[in-house]
Amino acid sequence: MRKLIDDREVKLITSRMFHELVERLEDSSPVLIGIRTRGVYLAKRFSKFFDDGKMKYDFGTIDITFHRDDTNLSLKIPKVKGTQLKVDINERVIVLFDDVIHTGRTIRAAFDEIMDFGRPSKVILTVLIDRDRRELPIQPDILGKFVPTRKDERIYVKILEYDGEDGVFIGGEKE
Repeated sequence: MRKLIDDREVKLITSRMFHELVERLEDSSPVLIGIRTRGVYLAKRFSKFFDDGKMKYDFGTIDITFHRDDTNLSLKIPKVKGTQLKVDINERVIVLFDDVIHTGRTIRAAFDEIMDFGRPSKVILTVLIDRDRRELPIQPDILGKFVPTRKDERIYVKILEYDGEDGVFIGGEKE
């Protein structure tokens, strides 16, 4: 695996993304929702930016396991961690966080999970890394960095709060 982005650059990227997000939110009190696993930690990091008290927000996490369209393709039994969404999301602005967007299927599943809980007024998709090769017409509203990859490459995001370090790495599918 080769490091593409170090911890210092991750901090700069997330800070820039936060400022872009604040401009888009205007006066709303959003619901920050992270997609398990690293999207949750990314959302928590952004929530710390909001903790200055100037903007109210709610927080939640979603598990997309039951909305995946590829669970029948593997023999593994999926680990379900559950969705934690204890607020009414109807007519609320949702900020949906994920670490990497690739085919768009994870985000599609996340939309389905969110809609099981209500109808938000708007969803702002916030993604740290876009590795392209989309299969569905889904694009992030706020993007940290675009990293083109070959079909046989994979992006690995490490988040300090979960992995013990911040960084973005590239390597083969089996690493």
